[in-house]
Amino acid sequence: MTADLPTLETLDGIGPPKAAAFWLERLDSVEDDEDGALFHRWLTRSDANRAAWNDALDLWDSFEEADGDEELETMRKEALSFRSRRLSAPWFRYAAAASLAVIASTALLWNMGGFGSRKPVPQTVRAERADLYSFGLPDYTTSVGERRTIGLSDGSRVTMDTDTAIDIAYLPDERLIRLVRGQAFFAVRHDATRPFRVAAGERVVSVLGTQFNVRMSQDETRVVLVEGSVAVGRGSDPANPAAPSERLSPGQELIAHVGRDDRIRDTDVGANLRWRQGFLQFDGDPLDRVVGELNRYTRQKLVVRDPWVADLRISGAFPTGDTDRFIHTLGAIYPVSVAPAERGELEIVRKR
Repeated sequence: MTADLPTLETLDGIGPPKAAAFWLERLDSVEDDEDGALFHRWLTRSDANRAAWNDALDLWDSFEEADGDEELETMRKEALSFRSRRLSAPWFRYAAAASLAVIASTALLWNMGGFGSRKPVPQTVRAERADLYSFGLPDYTTSVGERRTIGLSDGSRVTMDTDTAIDIAYLPDERLIRLVRGQAFFAVRHDATRPFRVAAGERVVSVLGTQFNVRMSQDETRVVLVEGSVAVGRGSDPANPAAPSERLSPGQELIAHVGRDDRIRDTDVGANLRWRQGFLQFDGDPLDRVVGELNRYTRQKLVVRDPWVADLRISGAFPTGDTDRFIHTLGAIYPVSVAPAERGELEIVRKR
């Protein structure tokens, strides 16, 4: 073990939150096989460690999402550059710096209204199986309305959308994931010796290091590339992918339908990823499609049966999981209202 890495016992001694803070910055600034091995051993050592790591990622992602704010960026740089001269152990200086970054981001977001100014999203992820080395039951799932970022042992991150499940199989020579259902954003750490592949529906996405979004529905798989490069091939087994048939460039989207040829087109990456901030963005979409998207995030379902109402064109960004706000906005723009329907649903109807 290198001199600047702590032992598992030492990490246990400082507690999960401080240990998570140490790994937060360590993995962001150091690329080393020994770091990854120790991190994975620490992460899988207890449920408390996994919970602390995911909480740290949530705060860090909130910090990163406030783009363009000079005060926030200055504070972030100061937090990352902090080093206490009075702490001699290098690993502890990492922990101190990352702890300060997390504390600073929390305080600033509270002051800015980042927490409390919008409806909170439940942040619970249930690990159904702790085996991250082979496929079986999903390793992580989110419920309706939940969203969560998962840190993987190599420093890669997966942000899971509502009602999503992933199954992980990390092997010595390859990193494999199955998107069982739902939508996930992948920020992959580059490792030329360990390809990273994601199976979704009947497609396998292969990368080395990049950022991309995958969404799977009943008859469709969509892959949006943010940066880097990905190859998409047919098949459902990430361990034995077919020869890639398509390659994407940043800003492109691949749409795969069952029984049809794949289609590649330019897309609005920002709009596709607004769900990570708790919003869905639409641009002239029919109301029935908008309702279908919003229903994914709440148990209080909306229904549209009137063809005229279903074809109303909707534009704008709407918070996920806030049906009341959407109904209020819709009623202020269009001559529609909401009426109780069967099974507790709410039907959008024309005003009489």
